[in-house]
Amino acid sequence: MTEDSAGRRTLRRNIRELSPHAWILIGGSFINRFGSFVVPFLVLYLRQRHFSIARSGTALAAYGAGELIASPVGGYLADRIGRRWTIALSMYASAAAMLALWRVDTYGLILVFAFLAGLVSEARRPASIALLTDLVPATPRVTVFAVLRRHRRVPREHVLRVALRRRRGLLGGLRHDRPAGPSRGNQELAGR
Repeated sequence: MTEDSAGRRTLRRNIRELSPHAWILIGGSFINRFGSFVVPFLVLYLRQRHFSIARSGTALAAYGAGELIASPVGGYLADRIGRRWTIALSMYASAAAMLALWRVDTYGLILVFAFLAGLVSEARRPASIALLTDLVPATPRVTVFAVLRRHRRVPREHVLRVALRRRRGLLGGLRHDRPAGPSRGNQELAGR
């Protein structure tokens, strides 16, 4: 793909011309998304520790409540202490909150640290988006945000593929490596 006769920029060229700083932020977001897969396992972890389904769900809701207010808090911090400091604080605080969540024993502290983990893990997002906007000129900005969005989805898709691969028969035999249509699992469900 090269520039066409009108001199328009192509997606491939825009991606190749992204600055190393933009790639570092995109890579950091990519790695951070793998860390977000701890959240669904919070319920399983709490159930293993003999908490009820309702209490486990409440802890998950506390995490979600923290995520809900993370963007305004992260935006405020980015304006007050700077974008880079907000990203660094969020990353380190997220790791500390997850470790604390793993170590606490009482249900009240689990709720507090689940909320804090949700809050600090997503507080970096407004700062990283603002920093990307600062680093990338206006022309390829659409491209950098498309790449960022794609890199945020990849870990989720990868973990789903791995989970489906390890749990054959999950979801009625649905397998990720087969096209839609009659499969052995679907035929078994239909009673064939």
